[in-house]
Amino acid sequence: MRLFKRLGSLVAAGVLITPLVGYAGQTTVSEGKTAGLVSTISKLAEVEYSDRMEAMSHTSDSPTLDHYYDTKAEEVAASIGRLQRGENVDSKDVQQATDNSEGQTID
Repeated sequence: MRLFKRLGSLVAAGVLITPLVGYAGQTTVSEGKTAGLVSTISKLAEVEYSDRMEAMSHTSDSPTLDHYYDTKAEEVAASIGRLQRGENVDSKDVQQATDNSEGQTID
């Protein structure tokens, strides 16, 4: 169940970030693009929160997973920060930051 929720967030973030690439650095942003940016940041914040909660759930039983999810949360937070500063963020960077598939292989 958690995986499906996670995938939904990833798809939403990937779909919403695509139209923002190239626009974030401009000084004038239309209302629709601003709404898309806010929505993207909101979705990424959900992913970051999910990663942080996942890390805390493994603090005592699997320090490796704890570290992995903390690192992924930091990557997502970095993407959020770049978007908030108006920097261009490639959708591939967002997808990489939000992809936790490697966590499935860590014991």
